[in-house]
Amino acid sequence: MSEIPPESTGDPTIDAALERLDTLAARPVHEHPAELEAIHRVLRDALSSAGRDDAGSEGP
Repeated sequence: MSEIPPESTGDPTIDAALERLDTLAARPVHEHPAELEAIHRVLRDALSSAGRDDAGSEGP
């Protein structure tokens, strides 16, 4: 774990993913691939929806 707390990104989903990444070293190595894949999925999904104010709403 890092000694300096991470700065908030302003997005709770991203912040939670980064917290999970920060605690990875404390987990058994055999769990790392699955955890990294899960974190990557969260970050990839957030990136794909970036810039969309409300992904489910219709435009004017």
